[in-house]
Amino acid sequence: MRWARPRVVAKEAGMAGLERRDGADGQAGYAPITPDDSARRRPRRPTLLLWAMSLVLIAYVWTTALSLILSDRRLALQREADNLERLSQSLAAFTGNLLGSLELAVQYLEGWLVEHQEADPRFDTRFSALTDLYRHSLDDQVDIRMVSQSGGLFYIPSSSNTPMADVTDREYYLAQVSAAPGTLHFARSVLSRVTQKWGLPVSYRLAQPNHGIFILFAALELDVLLRRYREALPGQSAVILLLRDDGTILNRYPFDATALGMVAFALEGGRLQAETAVGKLPLTVRISIARDEVEAHWRRSSLQRQVMAGVVTLAILLLAGLSAGQWRRIGAYQDRVERLAVTDSLTGLSTRQEFFASLAAELARARRYGRSFGFLMVDLDGFKTINDHFGHPEGDRVLSAFAGRLRSALRDCDVCGRVGGDEFAAFLPEANQAGLAAIAERVCQAARTVALPEGGPLSVSVGGVVWQPGDETAAQVYARADMAMYRSKQSGHDQVTLD
Repeated sequence: MRWARPRVVAKEAGMAGLERRDGADGQAGYAPITPDDSARRRPRRPTLLLWAMSLVLIAYVWTTALSLILSDRRLALQREADNLERLSQSLAAFTGNLLGSLELAVQYLEGWLVEHQEADPRFDTRFSALTDLYRHSLDDQVDIRMVSQSGGLFYIPSSSNTPMADVTDREYYLAQVSAAPGTLHFARSVLSRVTQKWGLPVSYRLAQPNHGIFILFAALELDVLLRRYREALPGQSAVILLLRDDGTILNRYPFDATALGMVAFALEGGRLQAETAVGKLPLTVRISIARDEVEAHWRRSSLQRQVMAGVVTLAILLLAGLSAGQWRRIGAYQDRVERLAVTDSLTGLSTRQEFFASLAAELARARRYGRSFGFLMVDLDGFKTINDHFGHPEGDRVLSAFAGRLRSALRDCDVCGRVGGDEFAAFLPEANQAGLAAIAERVCQAARTVALPEGGPLSVSVGGVVWQPGDETAAQVYARADMAMYRSKQSGHDQVTLD
């Protein structure tokens, strides 16, 4: 019979160790569950659950690591932004104090000139002494000079009526020509023609010109600011700018003379920056730093976190692999235990207990569906003589060889087992009297292919019965088949007797 349908594990009570097999002709039968079947059907949930939990744990580890990495980056950028903000405020306050003191000085000097219109500021010793006093109060960081209406530059005090230089081309002069009195103007930084030093010109338009002088001019050397900027530099890529309100660069650290007087544009996204206004003056301090420098430490720490996450991942995979291997070993051990429980170790057939459990299940099925089945009892003729004359190893060889022949003689749906020392039994689902007789003859023929130690063929005595729907129990079926087998023995062995 060719079986085309997939196997269905039987669920009727008492059918442990059997599978129901539906044939292409619609008939049903049962066969023992083989070790391969048991291993195939063994639930894989523990291993799958173990790997699923491992993957979830790995996902949690990497999610946590990435979350911490991104959080660290955000905190690093925020810390640096706060640091730049504080630093710009500090530098703006320093610049504001310095330039604010300068503004107060020139305003006070203007007040003195208003009160002393008769005094020529170029030569008056009192005005020179007052100017020196303010220079000293500003730690000699600022030099105060004068510009005439014709653009002549005079030191305080001056040694002659001849100006030191002509500054009619300078921005601080040109801006004040048309400016209102009292205007304070921050011009582009210039290289002094007198001192050959870079300075920030701050010009103040007098309300009342005195002896041709109409501008008080203060030159703040850029080195004064650069020294302070250098001390506050937050990083190697940091740039500090002093800007006018129109964006003109008045000072830069690191110093770059080519950048002075140029207009500073908005920074690209690759830099962090902070800006603070210099008090009420039209000036701004801007500090910027490259993101790459800020993120350098973060990159190192993020790499460490990734390495740690990778190590944890490998540890999880290793533990999962070891645990999965342990589960497989446990499963293999359970398979072995199950095989030992339901399989005769010598013949590979069902044990007596397993066989009768299967018989009870088949009987219940046949009774429920009103179907018949055949039952065979098989006994090896003269087996005790083999053990006595040739020893148990030779007897075991004969038993094992016959078991193989018995399986080949039966149908795929038939179930057989070793129920005694040299006794075997089989039930044949859906078999009638004629089918049972044919299979019983095949069993006898198959037995004859087993060679005995003394050289002759093995013979068996077979008894069989066909169970019809009724009240007969498994024990009664077994008893009838056993009696039929004994009748075969009494009739001369190597025979089949059907009840």
